[in-house]
Amino acid sequence: MKDARPSGRKIPEAIRLVSNHALSLDVGTVEVDNEGQLLVREGDRPLRFSFEFSGAPFEVEVTNSEAPLVKLTGDLGFLPYTIESPAARRWALRVIAASRGMRRGRLELDPNHAIRLYAEAPPPARRNPVTILSTVTALLLDFKPCLELLSEVLKLGPVRPATPRPALR
Repeated sequence: MKDARPSGRKIPEAIRLVSNHALSLDVGTVEVDNEGQLLVREGDRPLRFSFEFSGAPFEVEVTNSEAPLVKLTGDLGFLPYTIESPAARRWALRVIAASRGMRRGRLELDPNHAIRLYAEAPPPARRNPVTILSTVTALLLDFKPCLELLSEVLKLGPVRPATPRPALR
């Protein structure tokens, strides 16, 4: 396994790397260390970042391989209990079930009844910022109708944070 730490080569070598590329650099070829130095990055670490969309937290992981893959996960909230809102529970389960037919992802319930989005797609070209963000945007657009419907359905029930519930004592 390759060492995933930066190579320690400083700005002149990083500038040489940047100047040898006509197009935008692939994501992960350079990085900034804790001291603010630009370094050439070696190794096969995946790229990870997070963001918020429509009030829900999402995470992205982009694999660094010959066939890169953009993996998107989202924490969409909790399935309401029947006693809280039978209608919201029924509709949320219908939306989750309907997502199983989507080609690039699905909605799922985890063991704590949290509703999660899992989607993935290869970027259309090299692993550069434009293709990564375009792929994430395309995945979000694929699921936008489900996300909007689920958001409306969950409004029928009580508002609860999308974090694990503390155990009762």
